[in-house]
Amino acid sequence: MTDGALNLPPEPDLSNCTRYLGLEAFDLHYKTVHAYLSLGICFFGIFTNTLNAVILTHNHMRSPTNLLLTSIAIADSVTMVAYVAKDVYLHFITSPDPVTVPHGRGGIYFVLLTNFTAIGGHIFSTIMTVMLAAFRCWMLYRPQCQVLYKHIKQTIVVAALLSVAMFVLGISALVVGKLAPPIVPENITQDYYWFAVREGLDYVDRANFVIYGCFSKLASSILIAFFTGLILAAMEKARRRYLKLKQGSPRPKALTSEQAMNMERTDVGKRESRGNHRTTVMLVAVVVSFIITEAPQGVIITVVAIQDYCFLYTFYAPIGDLLDLLVLLNSSTNFILYCAMSAQFRKSFKELVMEELFHRLCRQKGAGSAEGQNAKRPAETVLVNRI
Repeated sequence: MTDGALNLPPEPDLSNCTRYLGLEAFDLHYKTVHAYLSLGICFFGIFTNTLNAVILTHNHMRSPTNLLLTSIAIADSVTMVAYVAKDVYLHFITSPDPVTVPHGRGGIYFVLLTNFTAIGGHIFSTIMTVMLAAFRCWMLYRPQCQVLYKHIKQTIVVAALLSVAMFVLGISALVVGKLAPPIVPENITQDYYWFAVREGLDYVDRANFVIYGCFSKLASSILIAFFTGLILAAMEKARRRYLKLKQGSPRPKALTSEQAMNMERTDVGKRESRGNHRTTVMLVAVVVSFIITEAPQGVIITVVAIQDYCFLYTFYAPIGDLLDLLVLLNSSTNFILYCAMSAQFRKSFKELVMEELFHRLCRQKGAGSAEGQNAKRPAETVLVNRI
């Protein structure tokens, strides 16, 4: 990156492009509320993902699967914190237009840092979601080969390295510099800074679109859909086996002690199976919501990398903010899914958050009342002595 004069590319000629008037009208109205909607969703998501991380790391909740879910919650929180920082700077402090409000050099570096931090955090979360589906599929088809913590930790390291690589690749293709006339008026004494693709590195910028759209979103959605299909097939197979066993021979009226023990073991196994079934359903809901929000954006970003600027400016630009909002919404709703589908998560949430919070509040209130009573007693004693 440099601090020299920056020549922004000329405004594209869209006269020969197909115009989507409906999208343009939507963009005109939506951009006025996007910043407020995204901030609300991000604040909600940061709060709920923090709760997820706290609950899932509790002693009786620790497991390889929950470690994966915790890493996803932390990555989503990082993504939303970075998005909030960029959103506040561009929409409440300055402006996304490089010539409407002057941007300092530090401000542009801040925008690039937060933007690629959000992208890196989202890529990390995406990789962990794919591995979540893969590990769950592995556990269903190979129950004797359990997923170990070392497998999860190795996955986290690989995902972190890939996210950092994407961060470096994206930020290395950009250059920061001063805007010169005729972009800004000649009588302006204040320096205006902005960023652009570094000269000769257009292919790197295009590669970023391909990697982020084709591999990070589209390929991950295909993999998750594949693993989810295998998971659903295993669940259907288990359901049919359960129905077949249920419709088998009836229980004998008189049970020996050995038969009673066998029946008890069978009941315990059925309860564990139902618990695993609920966990699997919850994970399927997580990955399906991921596919619904990520796959369309992956297709569009991949087309942007392949097509010319017409598709970028006439189709992607008007709906880009909305696609980002859907991704943020998906990243902030996992807490609701966990509460709705996991009795153990609800129990832990009640014990760790609700009861502990109320206990501390009541204890503080009780301590305050005790201090008030102790403060009154000496005064009462003095009054009695005076009488």
